[in-house]
Amino acid sequence: MVCSSERPSVANLYSPEDGLINLTNGYEPYIALAIVLLLFAAFISERFEPDVTAAGAAAVFIIFGFVPTNEVLAAFANPAPLTIAAMFVISGALVRTGLLDALANRVVAAARKRPIAGTAAFLIVTLVASGLMNNTPVVIVLIPVAIRLAQSLDFAATRLLIPLSYMAVLGGTCTLIGTSTNLLVDGVSQASGLEPFSIFEITPVGVVAATTGGLALLLLGPVLLPNRKDLAGQGSDDEATFLTEVRPREDYPSIGRPIHEIASFNRRGIEIIGIRARSGVKRDGLSEHVLEPGDRIIAKVATSELLTLRKVPGIEVGLRQGPTAENIPELIVAEAIVTLSRRSRGVRIAQLAIGHRYGMRVLGAHRHGELLGPDLSTALLRPADTLLLEGTPEGFARLTEAGDLAAITAAGGRAFRRGKAPLALFALFSVVVLAAAGIAEISVLSLVAVAAILVLRCIDNDEAWASIDASVLVLIFSMLIVGTGMQNVGAVSLIVETLAPALVDWPPIVTLAAIYILSSALTEAVTNNAVAVVVTPLAIGVAAELGADPRPFVVAVMFGASASFATPVGYQTNTLVYGAGNYRFGDFLRIGIPMNIIVGGSVVGAIPIFFPF
Repeated sequence: MVCSSERPSVANLYSPEDGLINLTNGYEPYIALAIVLLLFAAFISERFEPDVTAAGAAAVFIIFGFVPTNEVLAAFANPAPLTIAAMFVISGALVRTGLLDALANRVVAAARKRPIAGTAAFLIVTLVASGLMNNTPVVIVLIPVAIRLAQSLDFAATRLLIPLSYMAVLGGTCTLIGTSTNLLVDGVSQASGLEPFSIFEITPVGVVAATTGGLALLLLGPVLLPNRKDLAGQGSDDEATFLTEVRPREDYPSIGRPIHEIASFNRRGIEIIGIRARSGVKRDGLSEHVLEPGDRIIAKVATSELLTLRKVPGIEVGLRQGPTAENIPELIVAEAIVTLSRRSRGVRIAQLAIGHRYGMRVLGAHRHGELLGPDLSTALLRPADTLLLEGTPEGFARLTEAGDLAAITAAGGRAFRRGKAPLALFALFSVVVLAAAGIAEISVLSLVAVAAILVLRCIDNDEAWASIDASVLVLIFSMLIVGTGMQNVGAVSLIVETLAPALVDWPPIVTLAAIYILSSALTEAVTNNAVAVVVTPLAIGVAAELGADPRPFVVAVMFGASASFATPVGYQTNTLVYGAGNYRFGDFLRIGIPMNIIVGGSVVGAIPIFFPF
């Protein structure tokens, strides 16, 4: 029998002398299970934020002594959250260099022509990419693209972020390298004497799971996915738009070319509304206008794109007054709000003489909900209008003392560093390829990549650390501690040992289904890697008792421990979109439970076909 005396007992799996509270009465596994049930109840109630709830449960496990100090510290050395943190930074570099913006523009352009086909293609690309590389960084990179796609098609991001995660999960099950769980199960099975799995050996079953899961999403998504547009994730593209003017000089390389051929003016955050040329002001046929020296391009521009234009050689941004970044390198950019003073109310920007009095250049002006005027130079100011200014620190100090403008703050965006885009892309590509080739662990490679993009100035250090979602990391670290505690006190082994005697009495197909269900259910409560370590030996032992080939049962563990849909804490990609989309815990239960059942049924039916007993 698989649960013979050679197996460690539940009591032997726990050493209470390492804990803060000495519990020796043998009820530790049941207490741990009760805490986990309360944890999930708290998740569903959503009285506290998910990271707060998980941190509280982890603290209870530590206080009860279920996780010794050395293992608590080991959880913080786990490579998974470290990799996620590093990938957040790399994703931030992709944003800063404009790569994600370019990718999103292509996806959105395709989806606008054919919305259904474009969205389907986006999810299929996610599926394929997640099979060829670790699916966690794929989701981190694609979350902002998914949000942009949802915005462009005018539907809630909550309709797309869960499918993004689910397709990444399904893609990860298609190959041995798509998810770390598959590699771990393969390692445990090799330690038990099985032949190693090849990279694509499980692909046929993965294709069945992906096809079934994709069709299930197509049918269930419109009915079960939440449709809430007032989410934090939905507002990630809300940069202020400034009215500005751009003048090309004679040394601008694109002089003599039509506007539609000039890349600098054909970005998503730039809308040209007029051109003041020698022949007069043009409002129509702007894309065909051939640029000449002295033309004034009147445009509405997002903050980041405006700051990017400011650094393009050969053009001047804003009003002529004030210095340029080319001759005074220490210039700074800040936003200032027009006050209620008599001088600044109902006057034109030029009348404030900001350039003459303070040595500043007005880059743009913004008024919430409406356009200030036909162009920047003739715009009439009102209280609460915002000006984007460029000047020296001394100039801003004098401006503040004058009282015409107040609440001077840092600009709400940063210039794209498009020249650094190849470096950021190479860093991401290197991490993926070298990890897939087994050259080094993805955690180590991602940390090296972070160091490289910081040194090469693809992203500033303050912006890099700000790109890390701390709440996601707290949630993952806390659940790692809870999972470790469940293992330490024998709660997971208690469940396995209770079910093991019954498994050998059933037909092989029923036993296979039971192992899949056990792996899937445990994954929703503890980390999938912990499930792989505990359940894989059980599956091999049960196969030996049945006189069957153990490989189909090991494959069932791979898929059961990875194809986790029902909770946001069951799989890392679910956790990532949980925070990005501001979902509720019940959102995952509503669509995840049917997905678990449908995908599980297809996997259990497909495994015997490709892996006979």
